[in-house]
Amino acid sequence: MKTKVLINVIVLIALTIGTAVAQKNKVVLFDMSHGQQDTLGLNLIKSYSEFVQKTPDASLTINREEITTAVLKKVDVLIVITTLFPQRQKPISPMERQAMVEFVKNGGGLLLVCEADYRTKLEEYGANDIVKPFGMEYGVDCDVPANVGAIAFKGEICQAPRELPYSGGRTLYGGTPLSVVNYEGGYQHIASTKLKNGGKIVAAGDAMAYFLLGKPAGEGERFFMDRSLGLDNKWWGKDARIFMQEVITWLLQ
Repeated sequence: MKTKVLINVIVLIALTIGTAVAQKNKVVLFDMSHGQQDTLGLNLIKSYSEFVQKTPDASLTINREEITTAVLKKVDVLIVITTLFPQRQKPISPMERQAMVEFVKNGGGLLLVCEADYRTKLEEYGANDIVKPFGMEYGVDCDVPANVGAIAFKGEICQAPRELPYSGGRTLYGGTPLSVVNYEGGYQHIASTKLKNGGKIVAAGDAMAYFLLGKPAGEGERFFMDRSLGLDNKWWGKDARIFMQEVITWLLQ
């Protein structure tokens, strides 16, 4: 009897250990290998780490090397945001583009932000090679006034409509619409796609929401812009942080 009990205990311990080994932490890889080092400061990294940590067993890691299949092998979500300074922009190489496409096709989550053409040359950067396999395509820059803002839709990603900062960017076609510019024509600038195997991609044609530039409720003013103020502008779009938390949460699900 004692022998049988001992065997059962050993089996239970073995199963527990096996389950613990199988449950690896989810990893979000934040790319800083394409010229973003001088744009994505420590405060932004800190904010994204907080977004990620709100998902159980998830952590954020910084990438400073070429994005390869080997690098992505132990990653659940990849975040690639273009720099705001064109002279520092490094194109995504053809090999990196293919690795990112295969990553999503194999079930990974990707957040890709490709800024306006005066910041990021579309053909050179290679963003369309990444999103086209998933039914999306980046287009030309939107011709809209400064600081018009954008509206993200309530749906699978956002729990409610979100007001986002927007003051110019490029159009984005295809996918499931996530956000449109708050101006006549309603240009789509953020979209998503979800594959049957769980692979996900959120693509955006503007980086303001991802740089968390919107002011809190009551502080943002639409159609207000003074370039002399730099990043202290009162950008309209109070929900940037809530929106980004929802995007990260969705990609990690």
